[in-house]
Amino acid sequence: MFRRLFSRRGGAAVAVVALSVSGITMAAAGTAGATDNQTTVISGSGSNTIYQLDVELADLFNLAPGCNLSGGTPQPLNFACSTAYETSGTVNQPGENGEPATEENPNNDVVFNYPALGSGNGVNQLNGVNSGAEPDINFARSSATPANSNGTSAQNYVQFAIDGVSWVDFPSKDTKKITNLTVAQLQAIYADTPGYCTVKSTVYPADNWICYGAKTSLPIDCYEAQSGSGTQGTWKALIQGGSGTPACLSNETHGTSASHNGLFENEIGSIMDPSSKYYNDDIDNAIYFFSAGKYDTECTVKGTKSTCPGQASGTTTQLGQVNGFAATQANIQPTKCQPNLSGYFPIIRCLSNVYNNSSATGSAGTAAAPATQTTLNYTSEYGFMCKSQTATDIDPYTGENYRFEIETDILGQGFYPIDTGYDASSGKAGTAFAEEPTALTLPAKITDANYQFVDPSYTSADPTGYCLPIKG
Repeated sequence: MFRRLFSRRGGAAVAVVALSVSGITMAAAGTAGATDNQTTVISGSGSNTIYQLDVELADLFNLAPGCNLSGGTPQPLNFACSTAYETSGTVNQPGENGEPATEENPNNDVVFNYPALGSGNGVNQLNGVNSGAEPDINFARSSATPANSNGTSAQNYVQFAIDGVSWVDFPSKDTKKITNLTVAQLQAIYADTPGYCTVKSTVYPADNWICYGAKTSLPIDCYEAQSGSGTQGTWKALIQGGSGTPACLSNETHGTSASHNGLFENEIGSIMDPSSKYYNDDIDNAIYFFSAGKYDTECTVKGTKSTCPGQASGTTTQLGQVNGFAATQANIQPTKCQPNLSGYFPIIRCLSNVYNNSSATGSAGTAAAPATQTTLNYTSEYGFMCKSQTATDIDPYTGENYRFEIETDILGQGFYPIDTGYDASSGKAGTAFAEEPTALTLPAKITDANYQFVDPSYTSADPTGYCLPIKG
């Protein structure tokens, strides 16, 4: 069931009940070695953190003019190309609806994003974990490493942007001066370490705000995001020792372990909504974690504090510093996705599109099958999100190069491109770098002649681009 499909021209969302269009092929399309010259739908699922970003990037891809559609009387209704790229001799032929053809989307394919389930759940769909019960998606959205999002050797993660994850609290008169916690302190809080500090001859466990500068004893109530989310997976790995049920959940001052575990990632309204199962009337005690990018775009800043969606009137939220570093571009982007890098914000994760490599064993047309050629043209290390041609290819609707538009969308959602050469003032694209797909056991193989034609680097063992692909 498709809930949203973005139009190829206006950029407006079109609500539909189901997709049943003759001539628009689904996951089984794109047979290796063939050139289908026909529109294919590429579907993705997974991360909530990058859902909106992937929708914007998909729309940019969908709008890129490809081959000129077949004409005639009557007009053919199957979206077939009148002339294939690889036989035209030049990309600058008349393209779709008379626009100049570009190097992004030769067959006028359409990317669709399913609603968010969480990074690990999207990868499980790609794995075919439920034996056919899941939709037949073509790629997964992930905001966590393969180890933290159910990745296997059958997937390749194409990392295209960087984000940080930090702690949030709701400052009170007792805690308003607490703005920084170290990684070690956060680990102690979630581990509920006993005898952590002594204040005025009284010994307190680590889950008490008095250990970090509160004026009075104020036990900390920890909150945990839903299992399968990339934000939870990142926090679990770097702060909770790999456990999805940290010890602090068993020692809540208000409510129960169940009422603190399973919140939707990057969402705090439930903590303050009396009708929610996660409402424990413990706002002064609470600590949670949040994507720095989502916080930047969703929460309204007032000085050093913020108001986020669903927040109760008269309350504020802060995204705390970690190890003395705020989750800013200067402290995140140069890490190249490496957590705990000295001199930078330590809780880092890359944002990825994930595809099944050639070792996947599902049958053609199923979620667990190897990625189709159309999927690889969008998501792979040679695809739209990564290839160096986007720095010179011009979007005819805006006059900007596609790389500038991709990186503008990434920054607009609060995240950062992996490269550091982007210049918003000049409109120049970022600086390409060696993607090193040699790190992939099974890199993408582009065999469709149209996609080969628009990406001359497809045969390179180490293409120049804008992504950091890693094996699942």
